[in-house]
Amino acid sequence: MRKLLYGILLLVVVLVAVAVALPFLVPRDVIKAQLEQRVSEQLGRDFRIEGPLELRPWRPFALSLADVRLANPDWAQNPDLARISSVELVVDALAYLGGTVAIERLAITEPVLALEVREDGAPSWQLAEPVESAAEDGPGDGAGGEQGGGLPELRIGEIRITEGAVSLDDRSSGEAREFTAIELWVRGEPDGDGLNVDGSVSSDGERATL
Repeated sequence: MRKLLYGILLLVVVLVAVAVALPFLVPRDVIKAQLEQRVSEQLGRDFRIEGPLELRPWRPFALSLADVRLANPDWAQNPDLARISSVELVVDALAYLGGTVAIERLAITEPVLALEVREDGAPSWQLAEPVESAAEDGPGDGAGGEQGGGLPELRIGEIRITEGAVSLDDRSSGEAREFTAIELWVRGEPDGDGLNVDGSVSSDGERATL
């Protein structure tokens, strides 16, 4: 699961890196193709943006995507590991050029994760190791102070996940679980040191809150 969370963070970083680096007059279809290619390379899975892409290049820099899909491995029953209705990302582009991914706002609507475990225990969310070129293409010399690769420094303003769902099909143990109506709100402290997290989820007819 740690690799899945790392993959989600890497996805955000690559989206920011490619979108900021591309010239503002490049056609949206070209930007979409570049994003799909780079994210697919970094995660080792087919990544597709099947809906429209919107880009606002001036401050604050904003990127919105619709109908986003990340593939499961070939052996999985569900073709998509993740499918998201819409993603809205607002970042500080100047901070990124200085080596920090500063997320002012990230809104993820209707994310659906289909997690599967093969009979031999292999999880569908086991993603590929990041390609070295991702760090080499980042801002500055070793983005965010990272040496020899790694992710840039991350600063979070607000992350909001609404109407999410997660299913788990573990064929190695026979366990099957479903979590629905997932709501998550993450807010960064003003000094950048710490996060406030609120959320709720439903499973087996019960509602739990954070």
